Formats: sequence, structure tokens, C-alpha cells
Amino acid sequence: MTPDQRLQYAQVISKYVPETTIHKVVDWVEHYRFKLKITRARSTKLGDFMNSTGNSLHQITVNHDLNPYSFFITLVHEVAHLATYNQYKHTVKPHGDEWKFSFKILMQPFLTTDVFPTDVLTELRRMLANPTASCTDVALQRVLRNYNADAHSLEFTLIENLFEGQQFEFKEQRFLIKEIRRKRYLCLSLDTQKEYSFSPLAEVRMC
Repeated sequence: MTPDQRLQYAQVISKYVPETTIHKVVDWVEHYRFKLKITRARSTKLGDFMNSTGNSLHQITVNHDLNPYSFFITLVHEVAHLATYNQYKHTVKPHGDEWKFSFKILMQPFLTTDVFPTDVLTELRRMLANPTASCTDVALQRVLRNYNADAHSLEFTLIENLFEGQQFEFKEQRFLIKEIRRKRYLCLSLDTQKEYSFSPLAEVRMC
């Protein structure tokens, strides 16, 4: 990248990540040669990595509606996939020891209050003791949610704040909580009579 291109990229990425990480993100884009695509909100994933085919670049996507700390953690997660792919291709597990090592190494320089609030930093350090897909780490996602723009909205709540037998709305459907399991909530759609499993951190609208 030319200095002007780096500056333009930094200006774009500054809308999504903590200020102290901007230039490092630009360094990664240049070093690992990938296209960073900001996508619409996706309920099934926060980001993903696709390796290059033919003459195309590697591609990393991250949802546009994440708060800066969630966005950055998701980006590091996907860059770790890229770094692991460059070394091992498809010969290792997606979240195996090789990916865990890459994720730890990439995240280590940012484990500071110059980047993350104290509550996020505490949960991130705990998670890094044995890295997992961050979107499945309930404790980390719970503190990250505190920094969403609508975190204190009275219109929505987390499903973990509800009880068996309560009703809620999600994506224009009405649901009933049938059973609270250890890690998931079994719910019945009152519109289709189908059962669905929800994360405890799913944001829902009270009926």
C-alpha cells in the first residue's frame, strides 16, 4: 500500500475498531494480503474467513453492527484462521491447537486497558487461557454486550433474563420458552409450532 492508501484504509476502519488498534489492522491487511469486507448483520455468525482461490485474495468478513471491542476480537479471530491456513492449509482442525496458538499470539499485544475496558479485558484474558470461538463464550459476550449502542434499551432483553413459560418476540415471530437447559433455551414458535434452540444471549423483545 502507498501511504495515501494506508491513510484511506485507516480512516475507513476507524469507524469499527478501538482507536489504538487502527494501524495494526492496516498492517495485517497489507502483510496477510486479504480483503476485509464489512457485511450486514448475520444471526448465525459474527465473521468468517475464506481462503483465496485462483488469483483472488483471502477474504475476511465481519458484521457491521458489532461494537468496536466485539468487532476487533472477531477480526483477530479470523486473522488467526488466515495465519493458521497459511501455515497448515486444511490439515488441522478449525479451532484446534494451531488456531489457538495463532489467536493468542495475535491478541497478546492488545491485552491492555489502552484497548479494552477492564471488564472485557478480564473475560478476554480468562478465555485466552483456552481459546474458543469467542461468539460461543457466554461470559465474554455478556460483558461485550454492555458496549452495544442499545445495551440499555428497555425494548429488548436477553433471553437469559426470562423464565420458563414466558413469551417473547424474535425476528417477527412469537415464542414460548419450553425448557431452560444448561447452555441453551428450548423455545416453541407460537406461529409455526416448531421448536428452536436459543443462546442465552439472544436479544429478544418482550411480549
